[in-house]
Amino acid sequence: MAQDFDSIPATTLLSDVRQKILNRDDAHATWFLGAAEPTTMYAGMPWVDTGNTLIKLRNEANTAWYTLGSFAAELAMLQLTGGNMAGDILLQGNPTNILHPSTKQYTDGKMRVNKGKAWISHGNNVITFGTAHADNNYLVFVGLVNTPMGGVETRGSKHTKPMEVYSINDSTTRAVIRIDGGYGFTSGGDDGAVSGITQRFDDIANTQTGRAVATARNTLAGYSLNGFGFTSGGWIAAITGVTQRFDDAANTHTARLAATARQLLACYSLNGLGFTSCGYIAAVTGLTQRFDDAANTHTARLAATARFAPAGYSLNGKGFTSCGNTGVISGITQSFDDDANTHTGRLAATARAALAGYSLKGKGFTSCGDDGAVTDEVERFDDDANTHTARLAATARNSLVGYSLNGFGFTSCGYIAAITGLTERFDDDANTHTGRANATARLAVGGYATNEYFINYITFNI
Repeated sequence: MAQDFDSIPATTLLSDVRQKILNRDDAHATWFLGAAEPTTMYAGMPWVDTGNTLIKLRNEANTAWYTLGSFAAELAMLQLTGGNMAGDILLQGNPTNILHPSTKQYTDGKMRVNKGKAWISHGNNVITFGTAHADNNYLVFVGLVNTPMGGVETRGSKHTKPMEVYSINDSTTRAVIRIDGGYGFTSGGDDGAVSGITQRFDDIANTQTGRAVATARNTLAGYSLNGFGFTSGGWIAAITGVTQRFDDAANTHTARLAATARQLLACYSLNGLGFTSCGYIAAVTGLTQRFDDAANTHTARLAATARFAPAGYSLNGKGFTSCGNTGVISGITQSFDDDANTHTGRLAATARAALAGYSLKGKGFTSCGDDGAVTDEVERFDDDANTHTARLAATARNSLVGYSLNGFGFTSCGYIAAITGLTERFDDDANTHTGRANATARLAVGGYATNEYFINYITFNI
């Protein structure tokens, strides 16, 4: 408590009283400015410590300093080092000239949790967040990214009808992203002879529409990048690496640099690039190549386990090959990490070859094929749990193709007891297969859906 000097004890020296009064007056009127502690100090003394850019106040016992805060050059900005504000801070003057970095950092930290760019394979996949939300009560905003391709602009929603992007909060660290729109395509194959027939499937209208014929070949594979379809490999009069890009808006097939010649191979897209893996050259191979359409180059990657007629799909930032024939029919399943350039063994699926594959809602699916005879088996692969779960059987076929579209999986064409164009839609939630309009009957066909794009995303707490 401050002394008021209304009465002075008889034992107190007047000189001491005088000094206390002078000290009090100095404390009220004088700020010490300097880099070193003042030689004379008294209770209540303020000190602008220029050596440490701190404002300090001497305690009542004159034994220590309170640090009030820090300051910028020429006291242009006062920075509080801690503490809680009980009331409101009122801003006066022109608020447009005031910056609030601490407020921005705080609100960004509390509201904006994740942002980034992700490849949505098969138009229906998951994104995994680096920072977990406290619960499933958060918002995800996403938008399609039009990435340049080799000599052409990315095909967006103009030729596929408006493409809508949906998100579902799957967990505190994952969201399921679905791109609605696009079409399914079958291309090439064998209808009794090597064929280049290309057809567009519209699931909404349930129609198959003929498009420009591709280079005729069978035992080929396909994938999609940014609104374009690609077919690669196969057999014409010999094994080939022919690679073509299909533009549905222009209805044209454009030659791209050939891949290493293979037939009975698997394809998938990953992070804006196309991949071919496995197949048969003069022997069974695990050859894996990455295709960059902008540069028009194929780059060798680490080989997968050698097998022909496997299924391929991409899932959660990795590419997968499943099943095939190594010399015997196999269920080998491997995940490919392009950044690390590694193939990692996963739990084997039911052994089959000449089957179809696609991904849907963050899971991989294998359908039908040949296990020594034509089979109808459908399995769902959960990469997180490393499990394969049986789903309702499809119509038995081998040498068919698969893709996903608008939240459903599709299988088309193949061989039953004869060449077929049978097309079925699989609803994983209902665990049902529904017949759709048949494609032209072919086997060993390539296929894809034009719904694989990059998205930008940002997540917010609410």
